[in-house]
Amino acid sequence: MFLGAVLALFLVDSKNVIRKDGSKVIVMKHPTWYTEIRGLYEVLRNDTYIVALFPMFFVSNWFYSASDLSPPSSRDLSNVSQS
Repeated sequence: MFLGAVLALFLVDSKNVIRKDGSKVIVMKHPTWYTEIRGLYEVLRNDTYIVALFPMFFVSNWFYSASDLSPPSSRDLSNVSQS
């Protein structure tokens, strides 16, 4: 792991990389909060059927967290009783 950390110090900044054919590497720009919220608004305005998926998203997260609260299995209970 130490070698990997040392090698990472020698990486070239991606805006300075030039390929063998002379083309530059395209650096992806990260979206801002404003563009993300504007994009969400446009999707909800143009594709209203997506709003119908929101209850399914909520329910899936609800039952996913509820599965962590499930009672222990019978094998766990038998191990406790034997010790």
